[in-house]
Amino acid sequence: MPDSNSNPLFIILGALLAFAGTSLVEYGKWRRNRRDQNLNFRLLAKQELKVVHKTLDKLKGRFEAQRYWDYMLLDQLKKSVTDLEGYKRDSISLRSVDHQENYIDLVSDLSFFEAGTRGLQIFYYQQKDLLKGVEKESGVIQKIFKTETELQSHFDRVSMEKTIEIVELIRRSDELAKELERK
Repeated sequence: MPDSNSNPLFIILGALLAFAGTSLVEYGKWRRNRRDQNLNFRLLAKQELKVVHKTLDKLKGRFEAQRYWDYMLLDQLKKSVTDLEGYKRDSISLRSVDHQENYIDLVSDLSFFEAGTRGLQIFYYQQKDLLKGVEKESGVIQKIFKTETELQSHFDRVSMEKTIEIVELIRRSDELAKELERK
């Protein structure tokens, strides 16, 4: 009869050991997946930040050489921003809340820069057409400037601000890329 009392204890002990073993294995899988996700995020974000750096540098160079904002480069920047926005949820793998905020702020600022620069170039062309007397069916647009010189002066001033903004965005993206290289 003593054997019948010890059997339920062995069964319970066996179940506890099986549970503990399964829990350890699942924890190991979870930890490995989290590490892989972190490494994947760091790699993808770092590579995309390098693309952003090159694109911003080319955009700045093209503007300085030819005095217009290249739509093809703005499209590339927009694609990179979209990719970086897709990685936002994985930014929780960054070490500190400050780094997470820096990542999110940079992505937002890049998006705002791209939209603002595209809008500036479109505005410039629309105003230039209005000054020449060309009206397009793109909606109601008012002529704001009296002369092309005023328009050019405004465009140059705002574009200079955009150029300064590019330098700052490049610096911030480089800092974030360096942080992503650290473990």
